Amino acid sequence: AATEYILEMKKLMRRALDRYHEHNKEYPKKILVYRDGVGEGQFKEVRTYEISEIQKACQEVGQDVLHKPYTPG
Repeated sequence: AATEYILEMKKLMRRALDRYHEHNKEYPKKILVYRDGVGEGQFKEVRTYEISEIQKACQEVGQDVLHKPYTPG
């Protein structure tokens, strides 16, 4: 069975963060992700990968836009 990673998670999250910023003039203080389609046996592995990619997108925002660390809850 194939692992159900969202391979472009970092790119998708960066786009979502930038769109949020366009509409709200700030970046979110918290990020909540609902995830479906991952089997119980793969959940931990997929979660670890995808959270890491989300954190990388936040690091990019911090470096590129805010010029300070961006670590939402």
